[in-house]
Amino acid sequence: SKPYAELWLGTHKNGPAQARVADSDEWKPLEGDLPFLLKVLSINKALSIQAHPDLAEAKELHANRPDVYRDANHKPELALALTPFEALAGLRPLAELQRVLDATPELAEAIGADVAARLRDATDDAAGGAAVRDALHALLSQSADAAAALVERLVARVAGGAAHERSELVQRLHGAYPGDVGVFCSLLLNYVVLKPGEALFMAANEPHAYLSGDCVECMACSDNVVRAGLTPKLKDRDTLVDMLTYRLASPSVARGASRTDDGASGGDFFYDVPVRDFALARIELCGNKTERSVATLASGRPAIVLVTDGAGTVNGHAVAAGSALFVPASQMPLRLVC
Repeated sequence: SKPYAELWLGTHKNGPAQARVADSDEWKPLEGDLPFLLKVLSINKALSIQAHPDLAEAKELHANRPDVYRDANHKPELALALTPFEALAGLRPLAELQRVLDATPELAEAIGADVAARLRDATDDAAGGAAVRDALHALLSQSADAAAALVERLVARVAGGAAHERSELVQRLHGAYPGDVGVFCSLLLNYVVLKPGEALFMAANEPHAYLSGDCVECMACSDNVVRAGLTPKLKDRDTLVDMLTYRLASPSVARGASRTDDGASGGDFFYDVPVRDFALARIELCGNKTERSVATLASGRPAIVLVTDGAGTVNGHAVAAGSALFVPASQMPLRLVC
């Protein structure tokens, strides 16, 4: 009955899962080194604006600062919404950045007149991305007091009725993290609300933040996070500014590719990702389709099955909503029955 914000299912040293030995009451740490980490997130308060390093960067960061960057792996991730799910995902298209800058004099003051002018005058993504790089550097270089004064001025203005496209979000983020420079950083990112079943893939070096809702998140087995705002934790300015791609584009929302063509109710929805560390599928068993063999998800590799609704069996083991089952590679393919 106690609420939790995160559930980790995997072997990462920062939170290794315990597994019950079959046909016993004995629990042991999950053995081996899984290449992926599965999480369930239930977000009531916005998580930090952050990015994750690519593999080469992760190795360098871990070698130089192992106290901050605890492993040498990259962390691409896929967030699959279980409820309506709010997120900030990637830097906005250039025209949108120019529009929000014109509508937010406090942001223009925070990044400085020269940087603001270059962003306003940019005519292509290369120039716009370079200006955004300098804008982020300026924002993250400000003293906490200077940033807070400008954030509070913006919040007072929009709370007083001034029109702003992110009025509600600005006030909410300020309420959760008063005066945090991340309130300004959030204006540079795309805002998206996922419907249940929709997903976002976040590649290395792309800024993002999860704001509210429940999701299943699958990622490479890493806990490397470089933060930019909305957090009392370390903001690693130089690493973050240097690592981002500065790609200016609307986010791509994945709805899953259905591979069920037999006309049955329910289906298999596969979320393809451009990495080899993990794969994610949403399997629905209902109506006249109460049994499924899933061989294509992780052939020759282990899997974790998470049950979000209903009850049944996975490879002969009884499961119900909230159950998680580790399936070794030797026991694939999956056999699901409800």
